[in-house]
Amino acid sequence: MPDATRQTVLFPDLAKPTVVAFDAEATSSDGGLVLLRQIDDHLGLTAALAGEITELRQEGKIQHPMLDLVRQRVFGIALGYADC
Repeated sequence: MPDATRQTVLFPDLAKPTVVAFDAEATSSDGGLVLLRQIDDHLGLTAALAGEITELRQEGKIQHPMLDLVRQRVFGIALGYADC
């Protein structure tokens, strides 16, 4: 008999069809980051945010682009990391 509590969601508008199932017993809590990154790439939200931040760093000393820093912060908050 099929499990009536099993849910599967399909996101057809992303680059690749992505199926999300919430029935795995032993998984990493960071698995949702893959989906979050795909959605962000599709919508361009962090890119738009990074484009609005005034760059005050010295150009010759920059190792990480602003987009990478914004994504690190936003995705860390989304995953519930306490240090974000």
